[in-house]
Amino acid sequence: MAKRAAFNDLLIVVPGIGGSMLRDNEGPLWNPTLRLAGALLVRHGGLIERLAKDNRHLADPAFESEVQPYGLIEMGVTIPGLAGINCYKPLREALLTSLDLEPGDPVGGGPPANYFEFAYDWRRDVSISAEQLKRMVLRELPRWNRLLPPGERARTVIVAHSMGGLVAKHYLVSRDSVSFTSFDLPLE
Repeated sequence: MAKRAAFNDLLIVVPGIGGSMLRDNEGPLWNPTLRLAGALLVRHGGLIERLAKDNRHLADPAFESEVQPYGLIEMGVTIPGLAGINCYKPLREALLTSLDLEPGDPVGGGPPANYFEFAYDWRRDVSISAEQLKRMVLRELPRWNRLLPPGERARTVIVAHSMGGLVAKHYLVSRDSVSFTSFDLPLE
């Protein structure tokens, strides 16, 4: 195995719309698989109703939804005539095998880490997700910085896709001073 490149910054992956798995009290709600694609095409079995049940309250930042994000989708799914949903497993594998990263729990707890996958409820306004991203960065960046040599400080690096780019941009421009670079990478 090739040696991983040193990486002391905080790296956060923010997926696009539909890229975060969602669950409610009844269990997994949005976790794209072939079974889900089939259910959407044939009979949705209440899935659409469960996804839409909070619809009137989702714009309220104080609203506590039963629907919670819990990770990034593992499998890409194409629903013919409707949509294609990318998976984030290849990105995760590429990052973890090429960079010296310590994966962490985005909910908090556990040892300090510098790699997080930021799952969010993509049904909600990007400003709400951006505020949640801000709270995570404010919690995790100081924890990671304590592990670095004296005088060294980590930057926050955000890898965002599609709607995740809007979440990240909203987070970045809402800060007092910020510099960021945006570029597109071709994905195969």
